[in-house]
This record gives sequence, structure tokens and C-alpha cells, in this order.
Amino acid sequence: MVFMVCILMANFCNDALSLGLRKFSYELGNDFDNMGSHRGYIWRYGIQSVPANWLFGVGLDNYKYAFTSNPNWHEGMYYQSKGHNEYLHLMVTQGVPALLNYLAMLIYIISAGVKNVIKNIGENKSYITWIYLGMVTGYMAQAIFNSSVINVAIYFWIALGLVLPDKEQKIIKRIC
Repeated sequence: MVFMVCILMANFCNDALSLGLRKFSYELGNDFDNMGSHRGYIWRYGIQSVPANWLFGVGLDNYKYAFTSNPNWHEGMYYQSKGHNEYLHLMVTQGVPALLNYLAMLIYIISAGVKNVIKNIGENKSYITWIYLGMVTGYMAQAIFNSSVINVAIYFWIALGLVLPDKEQKIIKRIC
């Protein structure tokens, strides 16, 4: 009886695995536009809008304009209001300086968090900061393929604040 259950489970898992492999090979075999549930198509239109709108972007919550302003797009074609890549979405809607500012903030917080961990090795504060750094890194990784989700983004910002608590921050010195 146990042997039959094992065979049935193996068959079920094999079918699920082969289905996943077929989907993956379909994604790889197609052109860039069809990649990742048509994320390539969405990203392409977003990237093409950047040169004309690099300073201020196309406007907050206006990713649709990246499609409608493109000369290759015509009425009836598919468009999306989210970039399905948080970094690309930020660059397209708010401009390159906004993306650079956001990335600089992330780099500053992560580097300061890692320095804090190294400084306090062996203390509970160090372990907790590693957990928060893991949360932030996980969110940053998923943001490559997803836009900011309201149910999750708040925890990202909380984790960012906990990686670098107020008493650990240093005043950034003036250059002038």
C-alpha cells in the first residue's frame, strides 16, 4: 500500500515537474516580448520611453503613457499601467535621477547595515540586523520582476528603517 502511494505521488510530482519544464522552455523559446507573461513587451515600451523623458519621466502612475506615446503603438494594442519591474517603473515614471536617488538610498542603508553587523558581531543586535537585511534583500530581488505591491511594500519600508535605526545613523557631511 505504501509503495502504491509512493508511485502515485512520484507520478503526480513528475507531471507537475514536466509541466513546469514545458512552461519554462516555452518562455525561453519565445522572443523577448513574450518572456515572463509578456513582461518583456512591457519593459521594452518602458525602456523606449526613457530617452525622451529621462529627467522627469512620463509622470507618476502614468506608465500607460510609455505605450501611447510610442510611434509603434496604436489603438487596440495591449498596454499596462505597471512596469512589472520596480526599478524600471521608477525610472520610466519619475526619471533617471529618481532611480539613481532610490538606488543610492538602498546602497547606503545596506552598506551601513552590514557595517553595523560587522561592528557588533556576536551580539543579538547583529543577528536581528542580518534578518532585516535578508528581508530587504529578498524584497529587492523580487522587485526585479514585480511592481511595488501595497500589501508588501509597507514591510519593506519598515525593514529598511530597522536595518538602520536612528541611533546608528551618521550625519552625512557637507562637501562645500
